[in-house]
Amino acid sequence: MANTIRWNTPGSKTTAISSSQNNNLAAGNQTISASISNDASGELFLYADFMLKLSASTANRCARANVALYLLPDLGDSNYAFGASTTQPPVNAWKGYFYVDSGATTARFNVITGVMLPPENFKVMIENNTGKLFSCCTVVSYRRYNMRSS
Repeated sequence: MANTIRWNTPGSKTTAISSSQNNNLAAGNQTISASISNDASGELFLYADFMLKLSASTANRCARANVALYLLPDLGDSNYAFGASTTQPPVNAWKGYFYVDSGATTARFNVITGVMLPPENFKVMIENNTGKLFSCCTVVSYRRYNMRSS
């Protein structure tokens, strides 16, 4: 008899990068989360969905405005892939873009789904490519999950 592969129930939504961390983030700069554990017993999640809530006050964004998402893994020795507030991360750390419309004056939500996670701790990094300074209320959240066979 063949097994059926299905999604497991996702975990709860968790804030990776808070509004206070993103406040006054200049265009072209990055913000990094604290370490997110994924190597402990009961973790080892395979995937995550990431959500960006872009503040309404980051209005009149440039054409092709986006916020880049990166994961900076740690191979168990607290040495994360490089990246900092003004240092570009390695290309292989890039996981996707949250695209946002340029002329909007309201808050925007965007989700990147199915991001494969390392079986280690990692940090989330975003890069502001909107052409505008981030102000209050811009948040990055995530929800982790696995697959199961039945």
